[in-house]
Amino acid sequence: MMSPAPHTLNTNRLGTYAIASGILYWPIESAIHAYIFQEGPFLAMFIQPEINEAWMRVLIASTFITFGLWVNKAEQNQYKLIQKLRYQEARARRIIETACDAYISIDQQSNITDWNPKAEILFGWRKNEVLGKSLTTTIIPEKFRKAHLQGISKYLDSSHGSWLYRPVRVQSLTKDGEEITIEITITPLKGEGPIELYTFIRKVENS
Repeated sequence: MMSPAPHTLNTNRLGTYAIASGILYWPIESAIHAYIFQEGPFLAMFIQPEINEAWMRVLIASTFITFGLWVNKAEQNQYKLIQKLRYQEARARRIIETACDAYISIDQQSNITDWNPKAEILFGWRKNEVLGKSLTTTIIPEKFRKAHLQGISKYLDSSHGSWLYRPVRVQSLTKDGEEITIEITITPLKGEGPIELYTFIRKVENS
């Protein structure tokens, strides 16, 4: 079970403060007139203010309270959104971790950013051994490393690659140095940051 997502805004108490300010504005403003401006006793300033003064207090107090309620509502919506995103992220992670195919993701420098249990079984490398390492120094045979890097570079320059979105058979290496044939499907993930490439891989038997 996921733990509740914490508020991420620095203003996570602003709504409460605004509402409290709106509620307390009337007595505070009455006290200012009674004790600072010496316009009369506090009770009189509180119960029987001038009509213009009363309207001003109502307007300012209602503005504070309305703003506070709006902020609280916005934060509740943000909290629900964070919870939803965390649930979706956890769900995607469970799908990847339990997938029948090996899953690997790399950044645009070809460094490994993710590696599921099936990849550990297929290639022999544990996840903590390969994260941050280049794909070329782990599972790509030396004779294909240059072509791999050129393919990545060409894609970054043109956003096109004949090896994308479809199963491609290539040779790969296990941790023990055994060369195997795999079928790999590569898909780029484009977001606001650097491009990431994610892959699903299965071993081709009897190759």
